[in-house]
Amino acid sequence: VLRKLFAGDLNRQSVAGPVGILQATYISAQQGLARLLRLIGLITVNIGVLNLLPIPPLDGGRLVLVGYEKVRGKQPSRRVREAILTAGFVLLLGLILFATFNDIQRLLSF
Repeated sequence: VLRKLFAGDLNRQSVAGPVGILQATYISAQQGLARLLRLIGLITVNIGVLNLLPIPPLDGGRLVLVGYEKVRGKQPSRRVREAILTAGFVLLLGLILFATFNDIQRLLSF
């Protein structure tokens, strides 16, 4: 999904952040407990999948660094690890800001 988003094959308005999730939760709660529980389950699975992405601050990124260490037989230098973690953090922060911007834009367009 992220690849499609950056390639332009996915509508960027389909990305929701905290505000969009709150709106969807509110609507689902109005439609009944079963709908709300289904949404909560979907959000939980999405967070789990997101956490496995090979981006260094996430668990998937940690797995990549451990794999790198296994292949090379030693850890990357502290400087390299810090650079990788900083780049991953900036990427995640950008994604969060992008999603929140979309949420605010959606709110203001109503």
